[in-house]
Amino acid sequence: LDGSDQRLVANTGSYIVWNMVIAKGQLYFNSSGNDSAAGIGRVNLDGTGLTRIADRASGEAIAYDADADKIIYQHFGTSDEPGVTVKSVSADGSKAAAMLAAQPQLGFVPGLFVDNVFDHLYFTNGSAIYRSNLDGSNLTFIADPVEGYMYSLVVDALNNTIYYGSRVDGIIGRMDLDGANQRTLVVTGDGFYALSLYNTAALPVDM
Repeated sequence: LDGSDQRLVANTGSYIVWNMVIAKGQLYFNSSGNDSAAGIGRVNLDGTGLTRIADRASGEAIAYDADADKIIYQHFGTSDEPGVTVKSVSADGSKAAAMLAAQPQLGFVPGLFVDNVFDHLYFTNGSAIYRSNLDGSNLTFIADPVEGYMYSLVVDALNNTIYYGSRVDGIIGRMDLDGANQRTLVVTGDGFYALSLYNTAALPVDM
């Protein structure tokens, strides 16, 4: 955590890794692109067992639903399935299914977070934060707190807090789960692509 002991875990080859989650002793990641090269990969923490488990994912959003043992991600549309959807796939790569039907307000989903405390999925489309049930039902607008491009969010459900970050100006802000009590915590001046919670502190990840 202090930046020492850096080492290569795995060479993903043609994958360009944008975001990662650790689940069940494995590292899940998504690759960039808007064509058949984009997808969800999985690798053991020692670098072995590199496997592709889903196609046509976006290069940004990925989350893990621990209760259902599923990876959740943005799926680019195809001729048979147009529009942007948020999909889930079993962690072993089986049973891929659409969660949220294509919605005009989605457009693009760079940030996802699964709340297994109250069983909600939170996501941003770049300009606003939404919430749904984990099955995709009850899609609800929460807030549009940031000027610019909001790229990431993490949720501390037990403390009634959503943290969000802007890729453009490096804003880290917070709000209650219902969108109330919004405030800016810090302006880093540099954009970043992801946030992570560590002991309830929101840590930006620069790219």
